[in-house]
Amino acid sequence: MEKKRKNNPSLSKTDSLCLKGIAIIILIFNHSFRASLGSILEKYDIIYSPFSENFITNICEYFKICVPIFAFITGYGLYLSAKDKCKDLKSCEKWVTSRYIKTFSGFWFIYILSFVITQIYDKYPQSIYCKDGMIRGFAYAVIDFLGLASLLTTPTMLGTWWYMSAALVFIILIPIALKWSEKLGYITLIVSLIALPRLLDTGYPGGMTAYPFILAVIMGMIFAQYDLFAIINSIKITKNKVVSELIQFAIYIVLIISSIYVWLRLPREKVWEYHYAFSPLIIICFCRKYITRIPVIKDILSFLGKHSMNIFLIHTFLRYTFFDEFIYSFKYFWLIALVLLAVSLAVSIVIEFIKKLIKFDKFILFISNKTCYIIDKI
Repeated sequence: MEKKRKNNPSLSKTDSLCLKGIAIIILIFNHSFRASLGSILEKYDIIYSPFSENFITNICEYFKICVPIFAFITGYGLYLSAKDKCKDLKSCEKWVTSRYIKTFSGFWFIYILSFVITQIYDKYPQSIYCKDGMIRGFAYAVIDFLGLASLLTTPTMLGTWWYMSAALVFIILIPIALKWSEKLGYITLIVSLIALPRLLDTGYPGGMTAYPFILAVIMGMIFAQYDLFAIINSIKITKNKVVSELIQFAIYIVLIISSIYVWLRLPREKVWEYHYAFSPLIIICFCRKYITRIPVIKDILSFLGKHSMNIFLIHTFLRYTFFDEFIYSFKYFWLIALVLLAVSLAVSIVIEFIKKLIKFDKFILFISNKTCYIIDKI
């Protein structure tokens, strides 16, 4: 397959934001109502009408695909960013450093804000980090701040922040995957990722580590490099455009229903590749082709996508750590999710206003440029 280099990729920035918007919505449902929450959900009198509790909790379990959707978008975007910049070791070091600072700057801002507020509120960080003394607690806080807590299995303020370690792994992975694909091709990389845990007999990598989601990152890179969205969009089943679109839509619906059915019945521990890489691709392609093209809906999803990082970082404080009784007091499952999303979004808007007020992004850009300058001089 010949590589296509396009200045305007078929997954635009708006498309990516819309997909992030979709991912953050289903993340809210997954974190609030998935079946594996069990005893947590039993504490509250949740109304699932007009659906059954079993149906909603199972669908919300399936919504774990929010993570591979984020990972796919990461792979797609980072490939486009790195492909012309990572030419040698020095340029790779500069790219990884700048991407790390850019990606983690938003996390650092919220981390500091959360640390200060929750310490004043009820000494929450101190209770998390300082069980073995203040010195070790300080070290744990620094590790968490750098996004390394999940990798080093040290205490973290929020369990959901494990994804920051995954984000760091993804950034470091991109230049390696680029070089691998140039020398050996993507097929060998995919096969190696699937085979390695089985050859080492390490078992299921787990749903809160970077490894099982690396395949989704690689898929994103492949879609970007070969512009597969454009190829998919060019498919015509019949000469009649309307009939062709109707048939394709029907095929997507069948594929989605089938993939959910299989996802919920196949043991994740045995075929995590299907759960975290191949099944989410169907949802991504469907949403890219249809959902991101709907007026108004597209604007709403894009707006949510812009705030998706903040919402992800904030929502667990509201849903679980401090205000769970308030959030779940709204009874109806859809209203609980809507309130959690709305409050998290409102907090995110305030945070972005503060960042703009203090020119935080300009400061981060200055730090990034200075750091890369130092690397260049070493």
